Amino acid sequence: LSSLIYLLPHSQIFLYYILLTSPCFGADRQTFNKGDLDSMPFPDPADLCHNDKVFIKKLAHLLEEGSEKPWKEIDALFARLYGLNEADCELMEDTLFSTAFYRTKGAAAFHPPMPGDVKIFTDCLQETLQPFLAITGRTVRVRPADFPQDVYRDSWYFVEATASGQCVSVTPGLLEQAIAIANDLGASRVVVRAQDSQAGLLLGQIAQRRWWTKTRARLCATHIIHNHLDALRPYR
Repeated sequence: LSSLIYLLPHSQIFLYYILLTSPCFGADRQTFNKGDLDSMPFPDPADLCHNDKVFIKKLAHLLEEGSEKPWKEIDALFARLYGLNEADCELMEDTLFSTAFYRTKGAAAFHPPMPGDVKIFTDCLQETLQPFLAITGRTVRVRPADFPQDVYRDSWYFVEATASGQCVSVTPGLLEQAIAIANDLGASRVVVRAQDSQAGLLLGQIAQRRWWTKTRARLCATHIIHNHLDALRPYR
């Protein structure tokens, strides 16, 4: 039991919990009160099997004495004990990345998205949208927008979602107008639907890595499904 209590404050799930519930953590200092630990629901030790107990003691020893800390193993342990799935763990990881404390540690979240970040985002968005168009027999494709983005690179980055390989054609004037409105409203996302008989839409987000995570892709997919799914279906 003592080893499990020792491991918990070093886990991702604990940091996520106190970020959401603590009155001071992440706001004015990177500390938490004992009351934060006491308030967190704790796994029932009676549910631990012998192998679990041996493994927990091993992780506690490695955390205290090992040269390489078993961070991933600790997170995987508590994810299993709390019944979290892969998407839950990605949500915690993305949230902690996007809200990292202090300027040095949190600087990466504000950097422009790298090609790898965009690919993770587009792959997840495409995978999430595809089941909702399966009945039409069409295939969703999400990729970086097919136009020069240098003029927007410091503030916005765009991807396009299309059906069955079509391309999105948006006039520069319409795009400039959408960006201007988004800037005035302080919005973080721009959605421009394809014109005429095309099937697709253009999705723009703030050009910072914290907006190009798997969790953000799932949120964008939810928005598209509820508000713009018909844009991915061609007019008859």
